[in-house]
Amino acid sequence: MTPPMVAAAHHISVSHLHRLFARYSKGETVAGFIRRQRLRKAHRELADPALLALPAHAIGSRCGIPNPSDFSRAFKAAHGLSPREHRRQAQPEPTTEETQSTEPETQRAFHHRTAHLT
Repeated sequence: MTPPMVAAAHHISVSHLHRLFARYSKGETVAGFIRRQRLRKAHRELADPALLALPAHAIGSRCGIPNPSDFSRAFKAAHGLSPREHRRQAQPEPTTEETQSTEPETQRAFHHRTAHLT
């Protein structure tokens, strides 16, 4: 989405769109608004467990920022974290129950593999 696309969708000129934004947006430009919306969407998608297999740069591209460097720089400026750091922080920590359920299995496998060493 670009300012000309927004203007065309509303059947107004680009210059009129910019004047409207200048009047009602408290200083934000049309392009700045579009970028903010793209970064908000990326913020949500990076935290979505269903999209965990999708690389961060692909999410940036899906959200309209196809250059990985531009995406990373803009995301960090907007949110204070890199896309990778945000994704890491957004993923839930394994619960104690999940950790405990795999622990005995891991211990059995270890003892089975090392039994001949004793």
